[in-house]
Amino acid sequence: MTTELTPPSMATRTPGTEGGPTIVICFDGMAPAYLEQTETPVFDRLGEEGRWLTGRCQFPSVTNVNNVSILTGARPADHGINANFAVGPDGEEVYMESPDMIRVPTFLQRAAEAGQRVAAISSKDKLARIIGEHAHVTFSVERPAEWVVAEIGEPPPIYSYEANLWLLRAAPLVVERERPDVLYVTTTDYLSHMLPPQAPEARTAFAESDRLVGALIEGIPGVSIAITADHGMNAKHRGISPEAVLRQAGIESVSVSTLQDRYVKHHGNMSGSAYVHLPHEAADLGRAREVLAARAGIERVLTRAEAAAEFHLDPERIGALVLLGDEETAFGAGDEPEWTITIRSHGSDYEREVPLITWGPRFEGFDGFENRSIGEWLMAPPPQQRSDEYGQQSSIETEGSAR
Repeated sequence: MTTELTPPSMATRTPGTEGGPTIVICFDGMAPAYLEQTETPVFDRLGEEGRWLTGRCQFPSVTNVNNVSILTGARPADHGINANFAVGPDGEEVYMESPDMIRVPTFLQRAAEAGQRVAAISSKDKLARIIGEHAHVTFSVERPAEWVVAEIGEPPPIYSYEANLWLLRAAPLVVERERPDVLYVTTTDYLSHMLPPQAPEARTAFAESDRLVGALIEGIPGVSIAITADHGMNAKHRGISPEAVLRQAGIESVSVSTLQDRYVKHHGNMSGSAYVHLPHEAADLGRAREVLAARAGIERVLTRAEAAAEFHLDPERIGALVLLGDEETAFGAGDEPEWTITIRSHGSDYEREVPLITWGPRFEGFDGFENRSIGEWLMAPPPQQRSDEYGQQSSIETEGSAR
């Protein structure tokens, strides 16, 4: 997906942007352990001069839910995206990736409506559709802008460890050419699904990501940046089909993995949480809950009302029952109730820890502890600062800083 408009000069910046752009980067699947295993001098310096903590993402810990939460500052009950995929009231299957499904404004929309220049780029094209509606320029690794390809070459396949690095190399070109007041960057989690934090390839990729973030912000007057993740990642060894479990008990159901999407190669649509729809809910709810709760690997079985209240979900967009697996269990489709798996995945309560790094004038005073807190902060008017206080160029050293 590619959108291009004629770029303005730096002089057209809207008042209130503190003299420099605001950049938000969501690293898909970047559990804190990946940064603990990697030398990240740029992130370290940002954290030392700004703020770095281990925060929390929204439940379910999946991509669409959390990108929209970051963009809106809202919880799923308010913004309406409760999973990557949903079953409608008439049984229709819907991918939750249309901007029309988002019920509240994003900070990108608010910035565009205020006359600011907005750019939004993504590794996955499904996210480009979500983030790009109000952007003056948007593209994805899967559908790159021709002018970017002319500068840095064709992007690698989406199922590769290099896809995110290509996107991060494209980001400075967007800043230079488009002069955005706000830039949103979101990556793919293929690497995190395939490799544990201690893998040499993972450490190399995140070290290069750190370097590229430094290159992105170096020399930009007044720049502010927030870095977070949409979810973490864990190894899963037990697969469970809730439908098959209930079928053995004579109960009809439709089970939906909360991370189900079009990108199946790296996770097989196996998620640490699931929504269970019951066609005969009034008659079957109690017994279905009892059967599922007795299955090893299913840590919690919540009713629609219980899950909506605890996790701030929209009760109309989830199942009659909400399942949470233990740390090693993932839910998916299968003929058998249970089988052995060897994957890395997310979606449960165990993948909710995420890094939260903020730096620069726009995040002065920021005290949030959830990834959505970034959007909540940016939806509010910027704090009034003296115009000369942050007028100096950024200078991020890439050596000599370590945790």
